[in-house]
Amino acid sequence: MRIAREARLEPGGAILSWMPVVVAVVTTLATVGGVVASGGDPIAAIAPTLVVALVYVITRIPLRWSATTLVLLLIAIDIPSDAGGLWSSPFIFVGDLLHDGFSRLAHVPFSGFEAIVALLMILAAWRHATSSDIDGGESVRTASVMRDGILVFLAGCAYAVAMGFMKGHGLALWKIRYLLQVPMFFVFFQTAFRRPEDFRPLAVVVVLAAQIKALMAVWIQLVVAPALTGGRLEYATNHGDSVTFAMAVMILLIPLMVERTKRSVTRALLLLPLPLWGMLLNSRRLVWAMLAMAIGVIFLGTSWRPWKSRIVKTALILSPLIVAYLAVGWRNAEASGIFTPIAKIHTMLDSNVDRSTLWREREDWNIAESIKQNSFLGAGLSGQYVEYIFNDDITSLYADYKAWPHNTVLGMLLLAGVPGFAALWLPFLLTVFLAVRAERRARSGDDRILAMVSLAAIVAVLSMAWGDTGAHFIQYKVAMGLTMALVAKLAVATGAWPSTSASKA
Repeated sequence: MRIAREARLEPGGAILSWMPVVVAVVTTLATVGGVVASGGDPIAAIAPTLVVALVYVITRIPLRWSATTLVLLLIAIDIPSDAGGLWSSPFIFVGDLLHDGFSRLAHVPFSGFEAIVALLMILAAWRHATSSDIDGGESVRTASVMRDGILVFLAGCAYAVAMGFMKGHGLALWKIRYLLQVPMFFVFFQTAFRRPEDFRPLAVVVVLAAQIKALMAVWIQLVVAPALTGGRLEYATNHGDSVTFAMAVMILLIPLMVERTKRSVTRALLLLPLPLWGMLLNSRRLVWAMLAMAIGVIFLGTSWRPWKSRIVKTALILSPLIVAYLAVGWRNAEASGIFTPIAKIHTMLDSNVDRSTLWREREDWNIAESIKQNSFLGAGLSGQYVEYIFNDDITSLYADYKAWPHNTVLGMLLLAGVPGFAALWLPFLLTVFLAVRAERRARSGDDRILAMVSLAAIVAVLSMAWGDTGAHFIQYKVAMGLTMALVAKLAVATGAWPSTSASKA
């Protein structure tokens, strides 16, 4: 009888039967070690048990739940550089561990979120190998063209690294990580979220994160900064939050365009004011440009719908007021309140009224001259641009500004050359292409909303790439990976890209 029972055990079943004992022993030893090392700290005593409990929960829930939670933690929790280091939330240790804090603590060349994604991918591979049904249901295939685009992207990255070696610049591991984190997130998200509808809870996550970051901005600028400095800080949170704010606003606005209902109107009226207030207090110019360009791209790049006719008619009726609004905001670079968006955009375009804009123009000129001095093949990923004309020294604020320029579009053209740049930029083009096709082929309002949100997200990401260091910010990488995975699934689900079959988990 015993022999028959053992014969029915799955491969590795004997090892797995001992796993609870091994876990219990390791947890006990870790608890004792933590108590001794910390001198009796109760947090150290319960930490191993909490970690074991967390790991157990993660192994028992669908992978998309873990991925959704990770996205929330990455974009909602503050990091040490926020608020100029003057204030931090009680959860900042989590934000630090998810980023460079883990690398410093564990003495490894990767961040906490990279380790988590790797472990979750191992879990996904294990579930696939054991035919686990925890994630359940059918999985919509990922558009093959996006997978091919990722392979080209990786080839472009390898090319840029090789050019750096050939030109004697060595290896810039941190730049390689910046680039590879985007396809890493793409692979992870297209594995975790099996169908387009699986992505919908992420809309709630993005809006929630925007509310949290807006509350932080309000608290920092209206309470903390006046108490410590007598005024307000130049910025309240990091610039990557501009992507979160812009995406949250568009998530709330797009349903009003597609199918205006009492529910969507109420949701927008309740949830839009706080992110908009946070954007004002955070005082980042680029976020207003993101919103303007996202609305413009959606209006021009999607199929003609009744909401567009309503907007055109309303704009014509209100044109005198709109012109007056634009004129007042444009003529006063220090305008506040409702004129802030126009005033901020003006300062981005006119270097005569803003020193930062002048600095960016000089940086772009220096990058352009550096491109001329390098061959068609590029300077190599580990290279940097040369300052041919004087610019303010910002080393104390951003030491790597020549190696990873604010304008990473021109920066990648310099570092990767024309061949590498074309390869590295292909996923952006494919994402826009698939999103536009999916919107036109959408069979439901929900699918159309997902496609339009994807367009808004890619506009925000590209704006960050042009305006402020791009992949330097986690919000850029998360948004890009999510958008690529979403449109690659949505294109197949709507018939915008062919698929031979749907694979079962």
